[in-house]
Amino acid sequence: MAKAYNSISFPINDLSSPRKFEQLIYSIFKTRLQDDLASKYDDIFLMTGVGEKGVDILLKRDGANIGSIQCKLNKSHNLSKPEVVKEILKFLLFYLTDKSLINDIDNYEYYFVVSGNFSGPSIKLLSDFSNEILNEPNLSLWIEQVKNKYATLSELDLQESQNNLNELFKKLKITAIIDADINSWLVKYDHISKEFFQQKLVIDNQSISRGIKSIKEIIKPDIENKTKLFLDTYRKAAVTHLDNVKFIGHYVSIGTKPRNIKVTRLYVEPHFTVNKVIKSGNKPIEEFDRRKKRELRIHDVFRRSRHYIILGDPGAGKSLLIKHLIIRILNKRANIGGLINYKNHIPFRIELRNYNYYRHNEGMNFISYLVKLLKTDYQINDINEQVISYIINKKKTIFFFDGLDEIFDLSQKNNVKEDIESFITVNQNVKCIVTSRFIGYHDIQFSENKFYEFAVQNFKERQINKFIEKFYLLQIKNRSERQIEIESCKKQISSIEEELKSNPLILSLMVMLAINKIVIPESKLEVYRSCTNTLVETRDEEEKKLNIKLLVNNKRGTFGKLAFWQYIRITNKKVINRKLAMNAISDYLLEKYEFTDRLSAEEAADHFLKYAERRSIYFDNIFTHKTFLEYYTADHIFRRYHNEHEFEERDKILSTNLDNPAWHVVFELLFSMIDENIDSPKILDKIIIDHLDSENPDRNYFFLSILKNIVNVSLTMQKSIIKNTILLILKGKDIKRKSKPHVYQSSSNYLFSLLFEACANEKIIPILQEVFYELEELIKEDDLKTYFYILWFELTIFNHFLKNENIYKLNNYNNIKKYIHKELILLQHYYYFKADKNFDLITNQIKLYNVPSIFQITNLHYRKSAHWEKTFYTYFNSFNTYESFEKFKKEINHLQKMGLITPGKVHVSPPS
Repeated sequence: MAKAYNSISFPINDLSSPRKFEQLIYSIFKTRLQDDLASKYDDIFLMTGVGEKGVDILLKRDGANIGSIQCKLNKSHNLSKPEVVKEILKFLLFYLTDKSLINDIDNYEYYFVVSGNFSGPSIKLLSDFSNEILNEPNLSLWIEQVKNKYATLSELDLQESQNNLNELFKKLKITAIIDADINSWLVKYDHISKEFFQQKLVIDNQSISRGIKSIKEIIKPDIENKTKLFLDTYRKAAVTHLDNVKFIGHYVSIGTKPRNIKVTRLYVEPHFTVNKVIKSGNKPIEEFDRRKKRELRIHDVFRRSRHYIILGDPGAGKSLLIKHLIIRILNKRANIGGLINYKNHIPFRIELRNYNYYRHNEGMNFISYLVKLLKTDYQINDINEQVISYIINKKKTIFFFDGLDEIFDLSQKNNVKEDIESFITVNQNVKCIVTSRFIGYHDIQFSENKFYEFAVQNFKERQINKFIEKFYLLQIKNRSERQIEIESCKKQISSIEEELKSNPLILSLMVMLAINKIVIPESKLEVYRSCTNTLVETRDEEEKKLNIKLLVNNKRGTFGKLAFWQYIRITNKKVINRKLAMNAISDYLLEKYEFTDRLSAEEAADHFLKYAERRSIYFDNIFTHKTFLEYYTADHIFRRYHNEHEFEERDKILSTNLDNPAWHVVFELLFSMIDENIDSPKILDKIIIDHLDSENPDRNYFFLSILKNIVNVSLTMQKSIIKNTILLILKGKDIKRKSKPHVYQSSSNYLFSLLFEACANEKIIPILQEVFYELEELIKEDDLKTYFYILWFELTIFNHFLKNENIYKLNNYNNIKKYIHKELILLQHYYYFKADKNFDLITNQIKLYNVPSIFQITNLHYRKSAHWEKTFYTYFNSFNTYESFEKFKKEINHLQKMGLITPGKVHVSPPS
């Protein structure tokens, strides 16, 4: 007879607690001291507390500490590299505070014992620890995280600690021990296995074989039944969980609040554009190549076999799109266009910011995180990794990975990107859709061989109106009353700047204000301020009813400090956690003399963070929407530095971050705050002069973008910004960050796209006209003058199309003729406004650019999405009446002589 545990592993992970696992390892090593370790150690000591200073068991020789054992009962997963490193860091950092832990580092051995196994990256790390750890990009972050977790370690200097650790890494000997090692010792040391495990005796191996066969017969139908039960539950739970519009920041201080609004009833489908040329091999796919210049619907987007990247601006509705698609698939309504391909898929949504947290701190993968998510958010308790793995392997699934841009640390973002790529490579049945803002995606892009890239567009007028109508339909039952309110809301919103009302998030905020009889503000600052203040003040009213009092006096200032502190740390890629946020608020409260002792300030800071969480402004160590983060950051800079005349510090913040596009909304709000509190251009002019670099495209882009909303900037300064921008465009310069231009105004040059938008602004038109006059006289160099005229035309012609008038003039239009020989596009532009232009154009084009050129389409220089038709085609189609036929015969004879047609008899007939 044999013991069953001789052929299968002992159930180590079934031990009742981590302490029990430590006691098991202690018993094994104590026995080994009488066996193979007798010459190495003479005493062993089990520490009294779990995880005491990063050491569970001490190994001694002659009273000196020359070894230690760290035990980890890892039941659910292989121990990840971050977990391994943090355990070792904890031990070594405690050693820096208590040198008695190690008597001689050169002869010290650290045993790392796990009840299961180590992950692949962990094994690689431990196999060559002294070299691998020094090349770890996340090391500084992990050191700081461990320091912040333990009060004893918080006083250590970070840089000094890292220097000391680097020396210790070179000397520390680490031995990894896994479940297989423990099992071999348990077989060898029979008395220990009997003490810790109940051992079942079996008669023979045939019994085992029969048992295994029976188990196999049971397992398959069992997993299928569990899967079926799960899917039935999941479909209901997911629709219930996702089919609710969460109006973060939409509460208003009076009137009606949104009630029971379902995604399925409110959702308005956005349009999409192809964000990158989609190819098969080296050739563009014809269907998408045709559609690149026009907008697509949802069912157009999901026609192809690859995975998808969905990009969009903040508030464009990317997350709502995912919820809509999941509900549509679960409700069996994916029955149009490309969506039909996914009607039988099982959809799952993973918010990548949350996944990254658990990946980074608890070593989770997508499957283990999804199990946790289903249990906590969907309240599905009867689910495990086995069922999810079975679904992924046996059924078709579609995973929506939401918010890649919300992972701020570049290395962590890259790790998550690699996780996604590995996940879809290993699991061939999985379809993957990743969402991100434009800013935050360009630094790590997915392979275009595996992913199609699309951009969510902001709403057009029809979609804005549809959203308003749907919203009021859900809120007001009386039809006639509802129609009156809808028209009133549409009228208010019609006067709002396009950039604001076309954004679905901001549109929903404005509709909430309108339905509650609050005047809708027009500027971005007023929208941000109104929405943010509405959220805070309304909830405060509710708090007063509950008789809850805040411990801080200045809510606005405290939010501002928290936002500014967070923005700086995000920019510098520093760790953010609740303890550090609490410290930042405590420092602010002490600085403002709201409290005089640290303990009271920390208590108030903790209370304030709980308050912010309840108001859905700040949750999980981040503001719930970037709108609030940007508004409060700008408000802090304005109140703390500008209002208190600390201009040097204000300007330092500007000069440090003005080239970073992630700060542009903050600074736009800041300039608007300054603008509304002054009555002359002196202050803003000085700030702009100090920070405007005529050779810096990014700074000119920023200042040009805010001109339309700023009142107190001098005419001279406005002209200077516009003139700089034009000269940069003429020199071929552009911004570094390629943010998405407007669909209609798409251009290969983004400064030009912005200038085009400015052209339509009534405030900018007269200023731009003066700049045109000045530059026409100022520019002398022929090539630069040629491109100046091209730019003038490409701004003027399209405004002519839109407004039916030529709103910009030149000093001398006919002067352009001197330069038409330098660029074909200028020749075509020049004759656009000429009477009898077609014959003059075609004859001059043949003279200057040869006959074949009249049969070619010519792309515009700055607006690559537009072109002039073939000159001959345009010329020929201008003769569309009987009366013009005689003129055509004369002109065609002249063109023959220029080489258009081979000399000979020409047969022409008049139009019928």
